[in-house]
Amino acid sequence: MNLWVGLLLPAVGFAEPASRLHYVFTPEAGKLRVAVLLEGVREETDLVLPSASGEAAGLERGIAAMRLTPAKGRARLAYELIQDWQGDSRESVRHRPHVDASHFEINTANAIVHPKLDLAQRVDCTFEWRLPAGWTLATSFGAAVSNGEPIRQRFRGAWNEVQNAMFAAGDFRLLRSKVGNGELVLALRGPFAFSDAEAAGKIEKLILLQRHFWRDPNVPYFLVTLSPFAPGQSSSGGSGFTNAFNLYTSSDAPFSDGLLSLISHETFHAWNPLKLGRIRHEQSIKWFTEGFTTFYQDLLLWQNNLIGTAAYLEPVNRIVREQSRSPYERGAAIALWLDFEIRRRSSGKFSLDSVMRDLYEGRRKHPDLSNERILAAIARYANAGTMQRLRAALDGGPIETPPKLRAICAEPRMVAMYEFDLGMDRAALLETNRVKALAAGSEAERAGLREGDRVRGMSIHWNDTGKPVKLTLTDGRRTEYLPRGRALGSVPQYVCP
Repeated sequence: MNLWVGLLLPAVGFAEPASRLHYVFTPEAGKLRVAVLLEGVREETDLVLPSASGEAAGLERGIAAMRLTPAKGRARLAYELIQDWQGDSRESVRHRPHVDASHFEINTANAIVHPKLDLAQRVDCTFEWRLPAGWTLATSFGAAVSNGEPIRQRFRGAWNEVQNAMFAAGDFRLLRSKVGNGELVLALRGPFAFSDAEAAGKIEKLILLQRHFWRDPNVPYFLVTLSPFAPGQSSSGGSGFTNAFNLYTSSDAPFSDGLLSLISHETFHAWNPLKLGRIRHEQSIKWFTEGFTTFYQDLLLWQNNLIGTAAYLEPVNRIVREQSRSPYERGAAIALWLDFEIRRRSSGKFSLDSVMRDLYEGRRKHPDLSNERILAAIARYANAGTMQRLRAALDGGPIETPPKLRAICAEPRMVAMYEFDLGMDRAALLETNRVKALAAGSEAERAGLREGDRVRGMSIHWNDTGKPVKLTLTDGRRTEYLPRGRALGSVPQYVCP
């Protein structure tokens, strides 16, 4: 989401089909100075300021000292980008701009002021980076190490590619490797409990299997940035961008199956939706962009023997349990059922994979990704009854649980389901590391927690009532409990007899 401000660019009078934008970035005293020269932009174009990215809102607070100056058919814009949050790096600030004296990590949605442009508008963008010597630069458009001279990157093409771009620079360690016919760049900063080589090796495997799935070996460049959360933060998170994704994880946790699953999810986003087409109304197809990606993230790991059957069934069962919670789980539950229906009707000749590859292969003929295009691709492999049930599910109707998965040993059995109940105020725990508003009679209270307890370490699988919450308190106590609230009845869960 972006904020449109009532500040109009002057008429520039250029006849070229492409708008020209020249950005100059200069880090200075913990902030990032940005200067922009705009040419070829149509008359009375609004400027777009950052406002929301991922779960972060109010991002315009990070834009300071903005000035716009018309100059002989051009417009010059200058502003300062500041970090609008304090404290340690953590999940609640992951989507906000990270700007300090040692590095910055930003993207177009959370940091770049630009003209309001159609996603299909052709642009000629230059990014000039005036970085201290020794700083690493890693962006959607390339990577390098600064020698103190300006580094220039150029992109010519649809604005959609820039709208989804990410940019990082500073004290990153740069690892390069050849993957298929292209290059994988891994930019890491800070300490981790695993080695750079372990991270690079596992990410490389994931990139290869994703390219094999999409039958797309010719990706010339792909970037992954890996940054640490502060010690004691157990969560991990990532976001997909043009030719890239960024990843944040605990500085003191191993390279777990959960982290592997997260990377698989973000890597899949490099195709769904970024290579499938432009999205003009993102919220309306999250069931597909996030839900179908959630379906595939662990399936691909299991199919390629990177996780076992038990580790694959665990997220599948979460999808079935929590299918009404968000577009992630609901869309994944639809994908689970639809994959079974397509395989059943075609006697295994086709699957949901066929739909995904058709969408990828048709991206040039149909450059926009919409509900209509997705449903048309599905209809090639489904009959009228299946399409009717699919539309009903998209309107909030029930989603069937398949009697069989691709893991053919798995059979559904009915088990008790509970509401997720942390037993305390979530925001207070994450922001202040304090136990506040402890619920009387909750599992948290039964585990021995007390109002006002200070927490120095936590492991929480959000919305998963089958995994324990583990808290380490500053007084040395350790507590563990299942975050279960009221019973919600029974749901099917897959087991292997």
